[in-house]
Amino acid sequence: MDSHRGFQFHAYRPNVPHTDKHALRATRGRITLFVEVSDGELPSGWHLRDVLRHEINRLMDPATLRHVDHLN
Repeated sequence: MDSHRGFQFHAYRPNVPHTDKHALRATRGRITLFVEVSDGELPSGWHLRDVLRHEINRLMDPATLRHVDHLN
């Protein structure tokens, strides 16, 4: 299983019939981030995992967490 900064990645199938979306979620305790792609392409060389890593890094940035006592 792949992880990044304590978040575990899991591929999943969106609960919508007849969809060709690609989806991935990252979970750490009670925090879950989702990314889904249906139409179009991601930036060259990017995968869903890269999008979640980018968002996790933004979430975990010290400036973002300045007034957070603890995470999870």
